[in-house]
Amino acid sequence: MKPLEDFHVQRKASGTEYPVSKCKPCLVAYNRERRDPDRQREYKRRYAERHPERVREQRRARYQREDKDLKREQARAWRAENPERIRAYARNEDRRWARLLRSHGITRAEYEELYRKQKGQCPICERALPTGIVRKGEVGLRPHVDHCHVTGKVRGILCGPCNQALGLLDEDRARFARAARYLRS
Repeated sequence: MKPLEDFHVQRKASGTEYPVSKCKPCLVAYNRERRDPDRQREYKRRYAERHPERVREQRRARYQREDKDLKREQARAWRAENPERIRAYARNEDRRWARLLRSHGITRAEYEELYRKQKGQCPICERALPTGIVRKGEVGLRPHVDHCHVTGKVRGILCGPCNQALGLLDEDRARFARAARYLRS
């Protein structure tokens, strides 16, 4: 039996003290295991699969809490003060590939293979997707890597308007079905 000094002490609201059920070394190991990033990531993924509506509402609420106007104004001011950095960033195509790898886990080779499978077309509207860096006048058609926001799995490459349409309908199949029925009427 371990001595009481090996246990942390908790106090109730009434002022009475009692030892914690785990000894100090066991509690440290337990907390370290609970904070394991891989374990937390897996838990969040499973939770998102079981409760997609809750996750969507939480994301929507978090987005609404942020001060969008302030962030937009700060970004505008930074771009006005740093036009040469904006131009340098636009010229640096390597950054785009690094961002795709970081955000979607897709390499340049995998992107190009997906592009070839789709024959260089958006799978929804069948418009031709531009290659390389998109110039200012073509921004709406810039290719977007479409992915499931719940699982993170890459589904394909879409043009800007089609990607935006999916986002505006919250990737909800019931909404898409209602929109299709509406268009048929």
